[in-house]
Amino acid sequence: MNSQQHIAILGSGNIGLSLAKGLVKSGICKPQQISLTRRNAAALAEYAEMGYHTTDNNLKAVRKADFVVLAVLPQQLNKLLDEIRTSIKTGKATDYFGNFGR
Repeated sequence: MNSQQHIAILGSGNIGLSLAKGLVKSGICKPQQISLTRRNAAALAEYAEMGYHTTDNNLKAVRKADFVVLAVLPQQLNKLLDEIRTSIKTGKATDYFGNFGR
């Protein structure tokens, strides 16, 4: 991942935070390249101090991101998708990952 790219991890509970820490620890990216979202953004204060972008605004995080990770509970997924739908560009993933299964 180049230094200009940004990742949004929507739903920064245990799984989302583990992913963020792993990306930084492995050297794939820096904390400043990752936006973490959570309904209670105050719970992410420790990560903000480490340099991660933190917010309770999923739409804002998606608009800034080159990559989006959905790390929410299954029962929260439809609501989240409805919320961010307008900011997702169709076909953008194929620019990075090719056409899997096609």
